[in-house]
Amino acid sequence: MVEFDFSKNEKFHLCINNYQYPDPGIDSIGYDRNWLSVYIKVETSKDSWESQSPSLLTWELEMMINEFKNLKKEPLIQENNFLY
Repeated sequence: MVEFDFSKNEKFHLCINNYQYPDPGIDSIGYDRNWLSVYIKVETSKDSWESQSPSLLTWELEMMINEFKNLKKEPLIQENNFLY
């Protein structure tokens, strides 16, 4: 699970639940077997919403993890509410 707390009342949650087709016996091509079921939840002071869908591929998750690791090494610079 990934969770970002931007301020007291603003949060973003992302959780990988499972593969879209967790049964390896599903007769499909490899591409279809790599879809992940993703749950997200966004909370703000004014509203909140959540959604779940197969919306991320395994290699996209791997790229995202690598980006988070890079952020940990080299944080973004914030200037005038813009991130560089």
